[in-house]
Amino acid sequence: MGGQQRRISLRGLMTAILGLVLFCLSVGAGYWFYKSRQPMENRLVLEAVSFKDLPGWRDDDLGSFLPAFFKSCNRILSLPEKRLMGGAGIGGTAADWQPLCHVALKLPPNRMQDFFEQNMTPFRVLNNDEEAGLFTGYYEASLKGSETRHAPYLTPLY
Repeated sequence: MGGQQRRISLRGLMTAILGLVLFCLSVGAGYWFYKSRQPMENRLVLEAVSFKDLPGWRDDDLGSFLPAFFKSCNRILSLPEKRLMGGAGIGGTAADWQPLCHVALKLPPNRMQDFFEQNMTPFRVLNNDEEAGLFTGYYEASLKGSETRHAPYLTPLY
């Protein structure tokens, strides 16, 4: 009878150890799954691509875009060469853009796609490795005014 008790105890011990191992594995797997499902911290990634990677690029009509581009070029040409472009100079300086603007302003509209392909680089915008996402831009109007009506401040702002 003593051998049978020992066998039962050994079987119970093996069952307990197996249960403990399975429990630890399930807790570890659950923790890994939980951590892998946590959203990654947002990180802007700019990846250079080719214009041929842009769907419909060759079919686009730049007619509605070019007036704004030319207006920007005229403004850039009036800036001091050392003026930083973009919030923190991410776009270089005015001197970096001025030669391109001189060329662009002399080209006929039907040559602008070639101009962009030869002088610009399109970028894919990613959040880490995610292609899908939300990209939001804001415009804040900056208006000059006066508390009293006089030229050139003749229209009230509300």
